[in-house]
Amino acid sequence: MPTVEQARQRMLDGLNALDASRTKIAVIIRGYGSTGQGGKLGPEMRKTLSRLRNQGKIKFVIWGEKFSMFDETTQKALEHLPTLSRNPYYAKGNFGITIVVL
Repeated sequence: MPTVEQARQRMLDGLNALDASRTKIAVIIRGYGSTGQGGKLGPEMRKTLSRLRNQGKIKFVIWGEKFSMFDETTQKALEHLPTLSRNPYYAKGNFGITIVVL
């Protein structure tokens, strides 16, 4: 099991590789922790992804539990990339994933 910092670096490396290949969507599956209350990874990933969004390095970050037509960020992302609604995680309320639109 990687440390939080190792997982964060893997995520950053993966996002950089996807951006270089002009991939538009990344689904980050980080899990929710074995306690049923969330683990350490989620909050750190959220901080990092929020920072990247604020810096303009990614267009949208959609937390898995909000990934539905009722979420404002999801609606904006769908305007930009309509095929996003075909993602298998759409409207599933999954706390262990994050959708990133590059």
